[in-house]
Amino acid sequence: MDKKIWKCASDGKENIIDELIRNKFLPRPVAFYLAARGITQKEVDSYFNASFSDLSDPFRFPGMETAVKRLWKAIRNRERILIHGDYDTDGITATALLAWVLEKNGATVSSFLPHRFDDGYGFTPDSLAKALEAAGGSCGVLVTVDCGINSAEAVSEAGARGIDVIITDHHEPANELPDALAIVNPKVHECVSDLRNLSGVGVAFKLAHAFILYGRTHNEGGYTTDLQDVLDYVALGTIADIVPILGENRILVKYGMEILRRQLRPGVRALIEVAHVNSRMNPSDITFKLAPRLNAAGRLGNAVSALQLMTASKIVDAYHYADMLEKFNQKRQAKEQEIFQEAKNQVESDPAFASSMTILAAGEDWHQGVIGIVASRFARDYNRPAIVLTIQGEEAHGSGRSAGGVNLIKILSKCSHLLTRYGGHPMAVGLGLHKSQIPAF
Repeated sequence: MDKKIWKCASDGKENIIDELIRNKFLPRPVAFYLAARGITQKEVDSYFNASFSDLSDPFRFPGMETAVKRLWKAIRNRERILIHGDYDTDGITATALLAWVLEKNGATVSSFLPHRFDDGYGFTPDSLAKALEAAGGSCGVLVTVDCGINSAEAVSEAGARGIDVIITDHHEPANELPDALAIVNPKVHECVSDLRNLSGVGVAFKLAHAFILYGRTHNEGGYTTDLQDVLDYVALGTIADIVPILGENRILVKYGMEILRRQLRPGVRALIEVAHVNSRMNPSDITFKLAPRLNAAGRLGNAVSALQLMTASKIVDAYHYADMLEKFNQKRQAKEQEIFQEAKNQVESDPAFASSMTILAAGEDWHQGVIGIVASRFARDYNRPAIVLTIQGEEAHGSGRSAGGVNLIKILSKCSHLLTRYGGHPMAVGLGLHKSQIPAF
């Protein structure tokens, strides 16, 4: 537990380090830092001095023009636009961002976040039905944010109801892509592979950017919308999702932090106050103080209060929702510590633990909303990929976190015959399996 084997990320990159020192006149420690993060001589200037105008053309995404053209048509025809999000900070901020941009340009918008325990993860036929019911029964267009890329069945069901679906997501796609009107996902299209590290809210921002550009070019609207106003959402979601702060993420976070520090949004101001973050806020404050509070509502069940905080227009309402999240977070912390201690005792009592390359812990009725955090603590403390399962009846639901660059998606694909479902990122996954399969898994 107290011993770690350190591996220098700049090992084998001496040529890059020497070039940075010689040609860019950088101090040796800075050159080591950049080389460890894969920054070459050609990328140094943009790494340090990237500006908002350096963001790439959002229409590089195949299908982007189709998507935004349909959104403007929905506004002209007064069709309801339904946004289906996710219950973590990335999904919440993506939902809030897109709703803000669309509503500011005359759209009738309804937003839906699935309930972690009642609905499960992602866009499903059941969550579609619930979202439509909450929106009054119908909509013309449905946009997914931070989900949907592996929701072929739900997209098919929406199509049967006469709904056009636009998917914005950043998760790894399965073999079968949904039959959607448009798919905006940098992991699907090779032509935008440089944007693979965008978070869910980052992809939603690209859609919003294209929406405004199209509106202005075709005299539809968007003239008074300043997209820098939503960069606080982008910074929150991007940092919370632990994606690399490189490329366009670096630009979005740089300017997003400036907007966050100004606390122009009532919900942001209230959240910063309850989290006791000072005015010189930095990205680590999001990671350790703001994001855990936004995540807490979704981890314990319903993330709607976090979305209500992010979209609050009055400071009184914002303080009310921020206080709710603070109470959720305190409850989450207590649950997390209880399960972590129980799981720690379980894995360390295994005689094979010292030589094992992975960690697997499973317990009856462990709180499903915090097992991901417990897996993160294991991966960090033991420097091994970790999966934590909660057993509920005959089914086990799990959450995994990687270490050392191990791709969990590829690993799970090799034992998928034991699983009922799996998905996520190379570094963070969700999965399900029958209780009887746990020993084999």
